[in-house]
Amino acid sequence: MKTNDHHSTITRLLAGACMIMVAILSCAEDTPLPQGPGEPTIDDLVLANMLAVQEAAEAFAAANGGEYARYAMGPRTPDGRTLIDFLPDSTRLANVVTGNLTDPLYFEPDGVGSTSYRGYVDLEFPTLIEHWVGYGIIGRGETRDIVITVGPDTVIAKDDRVIQNCYLVQAAVEAFAADNNGVYANNGGSVNPLGKKLTDYLPGGRLLINPYSTARTEPNWGGLAATAGGTGYLSVDTNGDLVMDGYNIDGITGDGYTQIIYLCDPAQSLLGDWCD
Repeated sequence: MKTNDHHSTITRLLAGACMIMVAILSCAEDTPLPQGPGEPTIDDLVLANMLAVQEAAEAFAAANGGEYARYAMGPRTPDGRTLIDFLPDSTRLANVVTGNLTDPLYFEPDGVGSTSYRGYVDLEFPTLIEHWVGYGIIGRGETRDIVITVGPDTVIAKDDRVIQNCYLVQAAVEAFAADNNGVYANNGGSVNPLGKKLTDYLPGGRLLINPYSTARTEPNWGGLAATAGGTGYLSVDTNGDLVMDGYNIDGITGDGYTQIIYLCDPAQSLLGDWCD
């Protein structure tokens, strides 16, 4: 937990919360953020950290020609500063539960009390020049996840569509396995006892549309994603018996290499700890 001498900063930051559109995930309407006097709750402290990250993100952009940071440690402003340098004391924030100086993490929080940051990229075609035009900040409170998103709706919507594609692929993978005695497909050419391939389980029995290229190319059924807006599927054989008993599914943002989601069977995946 943060020390009491940090509460003045927390109070100042919380006062600015009304200026920001904050999306509350998995939260009922009758459970608003606590108000009134008293010690800040974990949710209050998480939100304060998020606002501190947002303040740093905006200061970084002001010093970087209007472009935001991709993640906390890069890229750098023309004078060599990272987003971390714009945080109080130019250091990472303390996780409000553990007290460790770990925040913001990249992409998503790793537990209650943590905060994450990632930039939103707009990929310029056909030059493929990256423009970091926004960001997402997620805080994991005791009762809910809190999300702040800043940037063009079109860019945020594209990344959301990549994430949606990954979940559609996962549903197809699980449906194929259910009709295949619980065994996952090796790749897109695998056929189950019903004579169906993985693509047959996607909506309309067709490949999905890549939101960045607008082409119907997704997913890559033979490996992880490797293109802007792409989705990938990689089957896993954990015990070497040539029976696929796990999988990894990932989605890539507009820069062509940054994973924005990683789905898998946690019990069987080679990288289960990374599963979303």
